Amino acid sequence: MDQVPAAMDRHFEVIHYHKNGGILLGASSLTGRYWFGSIWYFEDPGVAPDVEKCTAGVQLEAGLSDACWLDQTRVLVGMDTGGLALWELTDNLHTFVEQSSAVEHDDIVSSVCVCAGGSNLLSASYDRSVKVWDQETLQSIHTYRGHSDVVHCVCGLPSQSDVFLTASQDGNVCLWDTHKSPLQSLPTCVAWQPGEEHTYVVGGESSTLASVSEDCTVVVVDIAEQQPKQLYRSTAHKDFVRGVSWANDGTSIEKLITCGWDSNVISHLVPRWSKSNDPAAGDQVKMEVNGEPAETQEVKGSNSGRLATKIENVVNGNGDADLGDLSQVNTKAVVETPT
Repeated sequence: MDQVPAAMDRHFEVIHYHKNGGILLGASSLTGRYWFGSIWYFEDPGVAPDVEKCTAGVQLEAGLSDACWLDQTRVLVGMDTGGLALWELTDNLHTFVEQSSAVEHDDIVSSVCVCAGGSNLLSASYDRSVKVWDQETLQSIHTYRGHSDVVHCVCGLPSQSDVFLTASQDGNVCLWDTHKSPLQSLPTCVAWQPGEEHTYVVGGESSTLASVSEDCTVVVVDIAEQQPKQLYRSTAHKDFVRGVSWANDGTSIEKLITCGWDSNVISHLVPRWSKSNDPAAGDQVKMEVNGEPAETQEVKGSNSGRLATKIENVVNGNGDADLGDLSQVNTKAVVETPT
């Protein structure tokens, strides 16, 4: 615990549940002369972000833009230096130890992802490229350049290590190396449809979807039917909401946790929706289907001018497959489904 920073960085960027119920929290300090970052592990999510009660924490040499679990003890971190760093939680999850690092991108690493099988890693960058890395050596083995602007998100197909999706500031979502499909509006996120090997979504598509935004809101909708229904809305955060992760505790209540630039970590309980107890009857969500605007109405009271920053899917009411991170104009966005 000697390595634990004395204070938490102000801007919370990423949050992911661990399979044992703990959480990984990533933060950056985006003010002042130097930018720094830090990663934290809280065995009890309820005490986050209290530094005195964290299980482990470590200061990074630069700001972080994204992070994800590689396995039960290792964390992959994307840095604003253009590099990746691999950290391991040792000493019964009480100490972060850096295993390796490498800098091969020419700009900020915006998104990181673990390929199916865990032998390869993916990274997307502001330098408009996507790299495939060997996990053992942390050296890039392929570089793909197909986008004409910042690549905000990369997401690997859970069942195949050589297939992945990207979302870019250029307005395109690309399926590598097979398909590129322009959308009518700028994409914020991409994810593979769980259980469907050849189906992917832009913005998320499954029975329950959670989104967080720069307008400080957290929204959960049910999209199992043709007309999406709003299940839950929270304005508890007072600044940009950047991270979201679902818990999988086997209860009848959906629990998710969020973090934001207001330096808060907030837990939310969302009752399962049914036609008999629809908490938002009549409220509908504007979405795109196959790149075309769906004939639905906007949710009452929503801010149509705001951009969704992160989304997370849940399959059949539980989170079973971690799907990664995403972005959009003037925002950072993330897509994920817990494994």
